[in-house]
Amino acid sequence: PLQKQITSFVKSMASIGFVAFVIIVGVNYYQSGLLVHSLLHGLTLAMSIIPEEIPVAFSTFQALGAFRLLAKGIIVKQPQYVETLGSATVICADKTGTLTQNKMSVAFLYDANVNISCSADSGQLPQQVVEYAMWACEIDPFDPMELAIHELYLQTSTLDQRSRFQQVHEYPLSGTPPIMTHIFQDQQGKTIIAVKGAPEGILRHARCSPEEVKKIEAQAIAYAQEGYRVLGVGKGEWKEQHWPASQDEFQFEFLGLIAFQDPPKPSIIESIKVFQQAGIDVKMMTGDYAATAIAIAKQVGLDHQSAVMTGSEVLQLESRELRKKASQVQIFARMFPEAKLKVIDALKENGEVVAMTGDGVNDAPALATADVGMAMSTGTDVAMQAAGITLMRGDPSLVADAIDISKRTWAKIQQNLFWAFAFNATGIPLAAL
Repeated sequence: PLQKQITSFVKSMASIGFVAFVIIVGVNYYQSGLLVHSLLHGLTLAMSIIPEEIPVAFSTFQALGAFRLLAKGIIVKQPQYVETLGSATVICADKTGTLTQNKMSVAFLYDANVNISCSADSGQLPQQVVEYAMWACEIDPFDPMELAIHELYLQTSTLDQRSRFQQVHEYPLSGTPPIMTHIFQDQQGKTIIAVKGAPEGILRHARCSPEEVKKIEAQAIAYAQEGYRVLGVGKGEWKEQHWPASQDEFQFEFLGLIAFQDPPKPSIIESIKVFQQAGIDVKMMTGDYAATAIAIAKQVGLDHQSAVMTGSEVLQLESRELRKKASQVQIFARMFPEAKLKVIDALKENGEVVAMTGDGVNDAPALATADVGMAMSTGTDVAMQAAGITLMRGDPSLVADAIDISKRTWAKIQQNLFWAFAFNATGIPLAAL
């Protein structure tokens, strides 16, 4: 933003300098009749209007700001992000891993076959839900949610079946809302088709009666209202010789739900207060249920007034209406990359300077599109490559520190340029004489 202001100001001053150059040359030539003498007077005036200190001051203070941020554990790819962060007016924060700790633990399980919800601490868990959730995970998991599922499987299973089966096909996370499917077979030809993902995504392809769907959705909302992250689990069947081109062609049996607890980061409440006191609007973007997002917003002290927009609603709105809604709504739920991107663009069209924080692959487009993207070092490589700033510790207080340092750097740049222009302005009357 300051670069744009300076560019605009320099262009204006260059125009003024050219007009003054023409006037001074004309007046001096009329009075003296000496062309060279008149050109020198005009050039002196024009050169005195624009200070040559601008590039030096701009580069020096940005480099110093980047060095101070590095001392705090904040890596800046390019110095101009220092100034941009200091002028941020909106922060769009991904929930998981940014507002919350991304330390998943299974809290509750729901067995759709008997319509019973039970605590993960209870002795009787729906083993089929646990097993098929595990089969739908990566073989060598790294995601905290999948790690929690594998851990629960080891705790509850009497016989570890993972070495018996080989993965023969997989369908990566896709769809809106997204689901993923893995297919395993053993040497005897026994096949396991396991799916996990957004409950409504699985229900769309499941053999469930309307009454069963209502019960499942009610339980999912009940978990979400407590702030839990809700995952659906299903079992698929396929009798054809070749696997389908898309997982949408499967017919699933909906097995149940898993509710994960992901507590907020300890410093997030204070960080949000700092942002709000600095006049920065904080917005949450998450792929979870709206009820989950509202519950987490209450826990972290994010003012929302229960107004929520979903990714589908974002894509349906026209540009003008979205710009209005984007400035009013604080919580965006069931978001996917295209929807996040559209919200970021709408905020920028409103004249906001947008900072985006995130750590996942699905955050990468928004991180790259925002005026400045901030990725957690604990996140994915894709997110860190897309972002302009990397936080070496996944602590939201670092964002507050970064903004504070950037604001002070921005203020120093402005002060330096002001005095540079003021000093050069004193030469204008002398040049005119």
